[in-house]
Amino acid sequence: MDNSLEPRLPSELEREIFELAARSDPSNRLNYLLTAQRTNIWLEHIIYETVTQVYRAGRADNSLTFPVPSEHRRRVRDLLLGGTVDSALATEALKQCPEVTNLALWCSVTRDTLDIISHLPLRRLSADFYRLMISINRDNTYTRLPLSSFQGLTHLEFSSYCSDWQECRELAELPRLTHLSFNKGAPSVVLRGALAECKAMQVLVWLVFHYDNSPLFECQPKTHVASVKEKRLVHLSQPADAIVSNWLAETRGDKCYWDFAEMIISKRVGKNPVS
Repeated sequence: MDNSLEPRLPSELEREIFELAARSDPSNRLNYLLTAQRTNIWLEHIIYETVTQVYRAGRADNSLTFPVPSEHRRRVRDLLLGGTVDSALATEALKQCPEVTNLALWCSVTRDTLDIISHLPLRRLSADFYRLMISINRDNTYTRLPLSSFQGLTHLEFSSYCSDWQECRELAELPRLTHLSFNKGAPSVVLRGALAECKAMQVLVWLVFHYDNSPLFECQPKTHVASVKEKRLVHLSQPADAIVSNWLAETRGDKCYWDFAEMIISKRVGKNPVS
């Protein structure tokens, strides 16, 4: 049989198709990798871009976890550490991945962890506010990480309640911060402070969670923050079991709650242009 008569795509187009498939369907990335030697070469960098480590019931509940082979550690851009991951593993994981730009830190941290985080080229960060700001040292003293360390941040998600604007006023020192979310709410004084003092702010999300099968939706503001009226402020309710899937969607460039909030704000501005 003359194989030269078999239809074949140009190599550049074939690579583009496989890369698109690998990014849009992460669950099958390893299958695409095994298709042929050339796909292995094409997709290797994508495989190691996103790493998640979430321990539940003593096991890693992810497709790609640590340790990352040394030759691929600088490829990791998206990193999730959560569940019952301890601070020692979190610190080691962050040491291994010095080029992370999108970090979800949903676990305990130490001073060493904070030192490493402050030197990462982060653009997006999701973390517990108090765990991020303060860690307990071995001698029971406290280490505070200045928020101003994150000069490159554009998206920041706090997964804990922030009660006082003075505690997080350093957010106003982040020149590129356009998106801010409080995932367990915040009082009106914090919302007003962020809207007034964060000069680049475009989207502020007050996020709560629901426990039924409803999808993400815009909800009514709680009574204690209903007085804050601003086009850039969006109140959303997200399924409680969609926290990880939303973060993964964000890493793939798929629709996440940031996009949903942006759409709502665009409609507001379109109907009521700011004078």
